[in-house]
Amino acid sequence: MSSGTALQASGYHGLLASKGLVENVKHFGGLFTQIAVSENGYIAIYYPYEPEIQKSAMKGTTFRPEQQERLELLHISQINSFDIECDDQTKVSGGAGGAVAGALIGGLFGFSGAGAVIGSSATSGKIKQNVNDITLVLNTKDFNNSRVEVLLYKRPPKSQLEELRQKANMITYVPYGLRSYFTHNFFTGYSFGKEGQKLLKEVYGVKNNFFLHYEPNVNQIGALESTLTQMLATQQQSEAVTPQISNADELTKFKSLLDSGIITQEEFDVKKKQLLGL
Repeated sequence: MSSGTALQASGYHGLLASKGLVENVKHFGGLFTQIAVSENGYIAIYYPYEPEIQKSAMKGTTFRPEQQERLELLHISQINSFDIECDDQTKVSGGAGGAVAGALIGGLFGFSGAGAVIGSSATSGKIKQNVNDITLVLNTKDFNNSRVEVLLYKRPPKSQLEELRQKANMITYVPYGLRSYFTHNFFTGYSFGKEGQKLLKEVYGVKNNFFLHYEPNVNQIGALESTLTQMLATQQQSEAVTPQISNADELTKFKSLLDSGIITQEEFDVKKKQLLGL
């Protein structure tokens, strides 16, 4: 987990503060998407300004904000389970029906390491195998938004020639927390400036200031997996011991209040629509 001062890109901390997420919050840095998890069960996913790319042979590449930044906020009670997908293949699942704590790195990434465990003190270093992308999938109870995908890693092209072959803009491979520092010049190539280079080292673990060597942060992915697993286990245990009141029981209770004149017909109709999802 990174320190609060390390992640200063755009309005990350400002948006967290606006939601009251200041104290007792874990910040997961070094990932493609900035994520914060609060002690009271909130998962905050930060999406900064989406840049519009403008290219010029002489002036290089510049970026300007096109889409308003936002903070997606979910509570652990809204989540049934989660998956961590590596190259579109589910490797680790957690939540109802089989929460997984301490998944093997080999199981997550297909990497035959020396038994190091995700989410434990034994986890260290970066995986060496080529992994194109790693995604956290939150399976929610919201029918209209049942699958929330959060990109944790996206492998950048290993060379500018590969980038040209893929016909991809380099900015799409830059983690959100670094995008405000990124520039590309026709003559000098890619650059993150002094502050961006500092974040590359301190948060993203790129030791040689060369972004094309950006690799998955196994420690942070493991810590996130472990945290979500523990939160889900606690939430599910709480739900198991809490008597569940069905919508039918609730509707009967409010019908009794209507018949007794305690609430109006209009109030009853509003509550009926809420309970029946109308």
